[in-house]
Amino acid sequence: MESPLSFKGIGGLTKPVTKLIEVLAAGTGRIYEPTHVVKMAKAEAEAQLIRAESEAIAESVRDRAKRRQEFAEDRRQLNIEEIAQRSISHLPPTVSSDPIDPDWIFAFVEESKDTSNTELQELWAKILANEITQPGRCSKRTLRIVKAMERSDAVAFSRLASYVFGSGDMVPFVLLPERGLQSWGVSMQNLHELNELRLIIEGPLRQTIGVLRNSGVTYFGKSFQMVLKDPKAERVNVPFLPLTTCGQELLSICHAVPDPQYLAVIKQELDSRHGVMLVEKLVVTLSPTEPKVGESLTGTEK
Repeated sequence: MESPLSFKGIGGLTKPVTKLIEVLAAGTGRIYEPTHVVKMAKAEAEAQLIRAESEAIAESVRDRAKRRQEFAEDRRQLNIEEIAQRSISHLPPTVSSDPIDPDWIFAFVEESKDTSNTELQELWAKILANEITQPGRCSKRTLRIVKAMERSDAVAFSRLASYVFGSGDMVPFVLLPERGLQSWGVSMQNLHELNELRLIIEGPLRQTIGVLRNSGVTYFGKSFQMVLKDPKAERVNVPFLPLTTCGQELLSICHAVPDPQYLAVIKQELDSRHGVMLVEKLVVTLSPTEPKVGESLTGTEK
C-alpha cells in the first residue's frame, strides 16, 4: 500500500520514518506534503487571510467565521507537519516495532497543533521521535504540561537538567547550593514556574534529603560516594530539589551537559557546611534516568 505521506530529501523510506508517517496519518487523517510545498501552502494561507480581511465587509458573519476556522485548521496542520519534519533528525536507525497507543497519538496532535514557535516545535519533535523509538516513554499528562510551557520554561528546565544527580531507586534530584541556582541561569522565579508546571517538587520550606553514611550518587556517568566526616553520624540532611515523574520524562530528551563549576561548588559546600565528602569512584556507570550529553531541550544552545 502506497504511503499517503511524503518527505523531501528522503529517498527510500527507512523503518523509523515509515513509522513516523503512519503515526501522523493516524493522528491527522490528512496528507503530508514535501517541505517546499508546506512552505508555499503556508504563504498562500497567509495571502488568503489578507484577501479574506479585505473582502470581510461584504461577507456575512457566518462566512467570515467559517473562513477564520478554515485558516486556523490550515495553520494547525502546517504546525503538525513541521513538527513531523523536525522529528526525522531525532530518529535512530532502528525503532521499536511496538505500536503507539492511538489515544496517545490523538493527544499529541491535539496538544501540539497550536505551537508555531520553532523552538517549542523542536521540543515536540523530540517527544514524538522518542515515543516512536520506544512507545510509553511520555505520558499524556506530560503532553498537557508541554502545551502549557513557554519558551522560557523550556530553557530553564534545560539548564536545570545540567545539575541533576541520580541515586539508585530514588527519583533524580538537584543538590542546591547555599545561594541557589541563580548563578547558573536558573532563578527562583524559574523554579516557581517549573513547580507550577509540575516538573519539579518545590516545597514551601527548604527541602532536604537524608544522606546516609557511604551513600552512592551518580552525575553524568560518574559515580560518587558520599562519605560522612563525623564517625558518629549516620545521617546528614542536605538541601535538594526532586523531579516529578513528568520532569523525569522530559529529562530523557534534554541531552544536557555536566557543569564542572557547579559540581565543584557542590563538593565544597557539602564538605564545609554539611561534613560530607563527595568522593568519585573508579567505576563509571550511567544511570538510565540521567540526561545524556548533547543539545538543550529545544535544540538550541543554553
